[in-house]
This record gives sequence, structure tokens and C-alpha cells, in this order.
Amino acid sequence: MYQRELYEYLSSGPWPDTSGSVGHRIKRKSEHVGISLEVYDRRVPIYRTTVQFVRTVLKELQPKLQDILQFATDTDEALFLFDDTISEYLAQIFKKALRLRTISLTLSRLPADDRTSLRGEETALALWFSEQFQEIRTRFAPFLGLA
Repeated sequence: MYQRELYEYLSSGPWPDTSGSVGHRIKRKSEHVGISLEVYDRRVPIYRTTVQFVRTVLKELQPKLQDILQFATDTDEALFLFDDTISEYLAQIFKKALRLRTISLTLSRLPADDRTSLRGEETALALWFSEQFQEIRTRFAPFLGLA
């Protein structure tokens, strides 16, 4: 039966219609398959590093450049272990942390009258980072389910 389904699937052309029964069944099966312990052991440190980095940023809202660069180094392998959405999300966290650092440095050098717009952006970034714990769980969960 599986061999027949495979032949049907392959004979439907190089770009099969995934709405058909065979393509649909294959796609649905792969969605429920967990990962091996070896893959889990490689992915979970990136998840933990991301959570810890967000905690570090929220601690004082003045992330150190060293911490930001270390986050980029520690999560660099995500490109190979996850799909593009995780890599893009980690890049977004990196960029927002850099922006928060830039704002922090700029605020310390500006006269009090010129700080209003940057304070608003700083507050928006702080709020964004505070909402990331649930977002991190949601984004990483599909990649950390064991078989």
C-alpha cells in the first residue's frame, strides 16, 4: 500500500498538488513526528540562551555590547538547526538589543529636553522584550518535541 502511494505521489510531477490525499497524508504525518534526543540536545541550548539573554536585557534595560555579541555567537548555529523563522527571530532580538543599547548610550549624552522621543522608544523596546518569554516558548515549541 505504501509503495503504491509513493508511486502515485512521484508520478504526479515535479511539483505535486499537496491538497490531494497522498500529499496531504504525508504532510500531516511529518507535522506530528518528534525529534531525536540528539537533535534536541543541539537545539535546546539555543532556546535556553535566548531566554537567558532576554532576562539579561530586562534586568537593567542597558545591555552590554559584550552580552549582545555573545548572544549572536551562541545562537549562530540556529541557521542550521531550525528553519528561517527562528533565525530571523533571533536576528530581530539581536537588533532590538543593539537599538536599546544605542538608546541608552544616547540618552546619557543628551540634554534632558531632548530625551522625550528616545524615552518613548526605550519604553516600547522594554515592553517588547517583556513580552518575549511567551513568544520564545511559542516559536521554539514545535522544534523541541521529542519523538
